[in-house]
Amino acid sequence: MSTQVDTALSDGQGSPVSHAFVAMGVDGKGVAKWYEKTTSSIAAGFFTLTSSMRIGSKVTDPIRFEGKLVVPTVVVETINGVNYNKVSRQMLVTISVIVPQDSTTQERKDLMRYVKQFCDWTSGGTAAQKMQLGAQVVDLDPPV
Repeated sequence: MSTQVDTALSDGQGSPVSHAFVAMGVDGKGVAKWYEKTTSSIAAGFFTLTSSMRIGSKVTDPIRFEGKLVVPTVVVETINGVNYNKVSRQMLVTISVIVPQDSTTQERKDLMRYVKQFCDWTSGGTAAQKMQLGAQVVDLDPPV
């Protein structure tokens, strides 16, 4: 098993900003957690990544991977002249990947490349590019 390390993700700004996620460990259920603490002064406002892997007990059982990214938006609310930070909304991405235990490394590499391309974003692109999940999310443009 690999050791959990800090990681970084870049945002979609014109000049992308790298967000550093600090490894927080693996809980008793095997879920690894990372927090990006610089985005908020309250814990509920931290960007959060989680990742897990479950291997079935029989060789015919699939291996299940799940990853989550939570991106909250924190606003300042003033009550009786006192400012409070409050989470007003959050965006959530959940990725679930299921592979057979006898899949090859190359098959899994191909699968992850397909996922990367499917999640890509090309605003105002071709009809094929508009079918990509990333374009649908960013442009709020459903497939036709």
